[in-house]
Amino acid sequence: MTTKISETKPLRNRTILIVEDDNFISRIYSKWLIAAGAVIHVAHDGTQALRILKEEPVDLVLLDLGMPGLNGNDTVHLIRQEENLKELPVIVLSNATLALGDETYISLKDAGVVDILQKYSTSLTEIVNCIIKYLPATESEVTPVTP
Repeated sequence: MTTKISETKPLRNRTILIVEDDNFISRIYSKWLIAAGAVIHVAHDGTQALRILKEEPVDLVLLDLGMPGLNGNDTVHLIRQEENLKELPVIVLSNATLALGDETYISLKDAGVVDILQKYSTSLTEIVNCIIKYLPATESEVTPVTP
């Protein structure tokens, strides 16, 4: 028996910031994460993300790399300059293929990115489970979901 994500709400009351310049993709992520119980904020570039992070409490950031203006790599480095955001989990979702020795990969990991996922080869269920993996624990632990 498979339990639907909308029934279990594994991200109940958790706040996720989606930083994605593609409206279609951000809507898909938003709908899926809302179905999982999350509260969602969406930024369409790094500058907007930094503004939201200063104004709203956020539990985790899903960050696109290739955005106009302030890109994902620069954004995560600026996030880490904020004392209250140094430990904020950041997961990168990108179309770019990043190898372990790649300069961008090293830069992201040095900035404390907890995971780097391929945007189009990672299922929405895998994204939710990745978020669960890196969320700080709460009184009621979150449970991974099955596809």
